[in-house]
Amino acid sequence: MARRLVLGPRPRGARGARPLVDARLHVFLCALVGGAAWDGVFVPGFGDARVRDELGRSYYPDPADGARELQYPPEHAHLASRLRRQAPLDGKDVQPAHSVYVVCARDAVIRPEWQRRVAANPVELDSGHSPMLEAPRALADLLECEAGVV
Repeated sequence: MARRLVLGPRPRGARGARPLVDARLHVFLCALVGGAAWDGVFVPGFGDARVRDELGRSYYPDPADGARELQYPPEHAHLASRLRRQAPLDGKDVQPAHSVYVVCARDAVIRPEWQRRVAANPVELDSGHSPMLEAPRALADLLECEAGVV
């Protein structure tokens, strides 16, 4: 029987991390997770171009800065103009027992060594922080494999 994946953006207007739902498998993609110390999580220099609004949400005033920092391939840099403001995380949510953490080995945002340390069930992907743009087929293959689809 295939495992159902939970992966995707927060609902429009939602604040904070997307709430965990009942699923057979939760997927964390180079993600900040609760229940772990966040010291040393970010690569030095990441976030220098971000600012915070009156609600504490971070965003990039210049989408080019967002594309560069989030490792968007040049042909997808225009998508950074669609980034939503990110609410602060409270760090309370932890990885459920039935989860997989996709460690992005060349991530220039969240240190790969931090990802490996906090991951409950790590799988490695040779990608930067935005594998859905940089390596979509490899990411899809990995997710299908983890879900038992293949």
